[in-house]
Amino acid sequence: MQKVIEDFEKRVLEVDKYFMYLKHLSTPGALLTLPQSISVKLDADFLEMIKANSLLILYNLIEFAIRQGILEIYHQIKQEGFCYEKLRPEIREIWIKSHYRKVFNPESNWNTAQKEASIMVDDVANKTIIQLGEKAIPLSGNLDAKEIRRICELHKISYAVAPGAKGGSQLLAVKTKRNELSHGNISFLECGHELTLDDLEEIKNEVIIFIRCILNNMKDYVDNKQYALSPPSS
Repeated sequence: MQKVIEDFEKRVLEVDKYFMYLKHLSTPGALLTLPQSISVKLDADFLEMIKANSLLILYNLIEFAIRQGILEIYHQIKQEGFCYEKLRPEIREIWIKSHYRKVFNPESNWNTAQKEASIMVDDVANKTIIQLGEKAIPLSGNLDAKEIRRICELHKISYAVAPGAKGGSQLLAVKTKRNELSHGNISFLECGHELTLDDLEEIKNEVIIFIRCILNNMKDYVDNKQYALSPPSS
């Protein structure tokens, strides 16, 4: 999990660099110097568009961190050789549901479904090492704080965050604007007009604090093998 956290922090530096240049470019009277000492005054509409683009960059950071964090948990389960009976009930449930998607695939015929069901039974009976991949991640939509908390709860990962994250409320704004931009419901220019640089800076800071806390919770989850079945109390 440490590698995921390190990669996240590298991407945070990328985001910070983008915001630094965005701030410089938005300075009144800022000029872009081209070769041959040609200076061009930046178009106001262009600045609004690159402001809007910052929301896509932030969403990319959110999705990368959560997806890679969960996949690292799954990787550790496989690496440490955990079978079904050694995993906590919540992880068992995720594994079962990932197989059920194959069993009840509308494109599957009876024989295929029967084969998948047999594989599940055999894996449990033979204490086969559990393998979970990206398709097993219980995503029900785009990521905001509510969805991230739901995913954490399904794995029994703590979703406590620092006060500076303000509960992750700004992740909803990022998700909403990202979807509106991706689906063409709003133009980059319109989106940029709706948010000031101060608004974007506040959104960025709260998103980073929230995700950083969640990743640290995931690290604690892995370090303490909280995906394993708790030993019975004496």
